[in-house]
Formats: sequence, C-alpha cells, structure tokens
Amino acid sequence: MAPINPPIQRKDATNIVEFAFASDCGLLGVVPLAGGQVNSTGMLILDDGRRFVLRIAPDPVVEEQGPSWLSPFGLRRELAVVAAAPDLAPLLPSTVMHDFDGAVLERDWVLQEVMPGVPFETLLPSLDDEAASTIWAEVGLFMRTLHDHGRRPFGPLVWGAQFDSWLDLLDHDLQGLIGDAEQFDLPREPFRRLATSIERNADVLATVSPALIHSDLNPAHIFVTDDDEDGSLHLAGVIDMEYGRVADPLSEHVLASALTDPTGSASTTSMLGAYGMHDPFDAETCRLGIANAIGTAWDATLLAFQQRDPGPALDRLDLLLEQLGNG
Repeated sequence: MAPINPPIQRKDATNIVEFAFASDCGLLGVVPLAGGQVNSTGMLILDDGRRFVLRIAPDPVVEEQGPSWLSPFGLRRELAVVAAAPDLAPLLPSTVMHDFDGAVLERDWVLQEVMPGVPFETLLPSLDDEAASTIWAEVGLFMRTLHDHGRRPFGPLVWGAQFDSWLDLLDHDLQGLIGDAEQFDLPREPFRRLATSIERNADVLATVSPALIHSDLNPAHIFVTDDDEDGSLHLAGVIDMEYGRVADPLSEHVLASALTDPTGSASTTSMLGAYGMHDPFDAETCRLGIANAIGTAWDATLLAFQQRDPGPALDRLDLLLEQLGNG
C-alpha cells in the first residue's frame, strides 16, 4: 500500500523551486517535517538563505484507495479558508506560490512562509498555568473570530459537497464512513449505532448555526512566540487548515475537548471565557457527543487504511455511543 504522504523527493523540490523562483536561487536542501498525516511536508532551504515550507497533497490514485473523507484538494480548501477570514491573515499560513494545474507535479502543492515561533505542543510541558492560560485565551479569541465567518452552505468552501444543514452534512459523512467500514473490514455495528444517534437527534442537528472551523485545531497546529520586549509568550499562528469547513462549532476539536474537560483547568476556563462559552447547554450535549463520535470514526478509518490497529479508536467510539444513550 502506497503511503498517503511519502517523503518529498529532492527532484520534485528542485523542480518546484525552479518553477517558483526561476534562476534567482537554487535548492540547498529539504528537511522533512513531522506531524502531518495527509500532506507530504518539508522545509526547503535555498542557497540564498531563505526557507519555505513545501506541502504536497496526496496523490489522487492513493486518495481513491483511502477513506471517504480523504481529499487531494485540501490545499485548495485551505487557501479558501484563509481568504474567507482576512482579519486573521497575520495568524494564518502565507502562501507565496502554488500549483493546482499539474505544471510541475500531478499533485497539488503550496510553498508557504515559515510560521514564526514553535508549536505550542512543544512548550506546553514546561509552561506554568499562567503562561499556558494566556495562550489558550488567545486561542479562544482566534477560534471565536474564525467561527464567526461561518455562512451556509455547510461543508468545505470549495472542492467538496455542500449542504443546507449540519444534519445533511452529517448524513453525508456517515454514509462515507459506513462505506469505509465495509472497505477496510471494520465492525459495522458502531457505525449503525452512530446513525441511530444522528436520527434520534435530527431536530437539534438540523437547526445548528454554521461556523467556519479549522476541524483539527490542537496544540500541534498552534504556534507561539515570545515578545521581544518582555519575553512573554503569545499566539503566533495556526497551521494545517486543509480540512477547514463550515460545520457545527462544537465539532472543533479543541473546543469540544474543553467543554468535556472534567478537570475544569485554568487553561480550559481561559479559553472558553475568551471564546464566549462557559458551560454547554443541554441541547449541546448530543452535538458534542456526535461530533466527537464522527471524529473518532475518522481516526478508526485512517488507522485501518494505514494497516494499523484501529481497536483503541473503536473502543473510544463505543464509549461515546454509550454516553449518547445508544449503548
């Protein structure tokens, strides 16, 4: 089985540099960047000292063999999300060149400025509560601003199916997941139970207001940097928005995690306060559970496609379904 995101080949990177910069500079090296599960990603070091992040989308042939939610058009979708939120532009990936027409490769690619700072995930273990809470509050404000750009239809802004309601989009996602379960020989029962939960809560799900979400907002995709004057940390940017779409705001990973955090930590309180939400309403409980269940089902199908053990993800899915009252 071919991987979704094979390492970037030097010859491909060289061709991209020549396409982007003509004869102004050459490629000195390619440094692989870890973390992404969909795009091939690396830092290009040019012989004039400049550095750029190169992201290459999955091969369409591999995409056809993968789970239903996998798309070769994620980088196009990310550019649409960035364009839809101009007030957040200083915090979003800045693309200096892209090719979606196959001029260099048969796969979409973007060349982007290096995001300043370091991943929040790297610093979190060493931060005290006050410093972490400050960053989480800034994340809450970022998320609130992004979500406020949501407008119907639901779904990706470009290059994907769009729907009038969150319920319709969920039904579409679920049908794809049921097909994935069959394709990758996963147990069908959890997906049938998820369908039952969606049907049972159809009235609530049909009336959800649209939000423009990141879809995979987490500390690995949040960058922080320090202030030159006092050394305090602050939000520097957010990366990997190729699965951004119009959806239920409660399907934003980091928001859902905060609303289900049993510890009530200072960081959670800071983020929710900045976002403008403190406790989920009763009607939102099912929305949180279903959004988490869909995300967990995606995890299971990705693991199965990668020929890794989907068991822990399926166990989490069972637990979520029990909490939804569909055990």
